[in-house]
Amino acid sequence: MNISMPVTLKMGELMSDEDFFQFCQMNDTLEFERDSHGNIILMSPTGCFTEVLIFGY
Repeated sequence: MNISMPVTLKMGELMSDEDFFQFCQMNDTLEFERDSHGNIILMSPTGCFTEVLIFGY
């Protein structure tokens, strides 16, 4: 399955800044951002982790 990045999760006001911080801490192997509407954006992996995913090293 191919998923184009970044992925946006429409959250609106369902998650406070503190909840988002805790969410990021619990998922620290992934890279998240939030937009001005409170939506969570899952960013593409970068660095050596990306090479493992793409090239299977």
